[in-house]
Amino acid sequence: MSRAFVDVDVSDAANMRRTNTLRVEASYVSARLTGSTARVVLNADPLSRIALDAGDPDAMKRAIADAGASQWIPTATLTRADGSVESQQALVACTAISRPGHRGPLGMLNLITMDLSQGVTPTDSDAVLASGSTVMASPSRIYVALGHGSVARDRYVEATDVHVFDTSSPNRTDYRASGSVEGSLLNQFSMSEYDDRLRIATTLSSFAVSPLPAE
Repeated sequence: MSRAFVDVDVSDAANMRRTNTLRVEASYVSARLTGSTARVVLNADPLSRIALDAGDPDAMKRAIADAGASQWIPTATLTRADGSVESQQALVACTAISRPGHRGPLGMLNLITMDLSQGVTPTDSDAVLASGSTVMASPSRIYVALGHGSVARDRYVEATDVHVFDTSSPNRTDYRASGSVEGSLLNQFSMSEYDDRLRIATTLSSFAVSPLPAE
């Protein structure tokens, strides 16, 4: 799956024109704008590319073991108005990809920074090996959360992972930390920040599950 971000010059309302287009191999989650700085949250699923043709678990393991960095990292392609490709490269550098300290759903959560006064060319990009679906922003941070469930002691328990990015610099974004809390979020308004601390409201729920019968 890919998404395109199009820069449209609207200075002349009677003759609006497209300038550049940025296409990324990822799905759009949400975005936040501060001044002319836009921060776009994206989810990429590298396993869907790496193990697309794997017919069984062993083939999937071999495909993952043989995959190079170019297969893990989504591509960003910048195209001019005339259709010519200005650049095609990895959306994020290897050195800007982090791994959270706890296990969670595997994916690549990307946060790209754009100075819209200069168009849709990213000025910075960061990533963490995780996924996200709910976004909340404060003046200096972006929080990206994802709910998921697990089975422990014959009970299904919900939890929410939260990933924190520092947005205090106008032209860059830095991954800072990840954490997990029990329960599930209702929406982005279930999170807020006060005195540099994240406040999060979750609903706790769990239920018993029966183990699968042995084959």
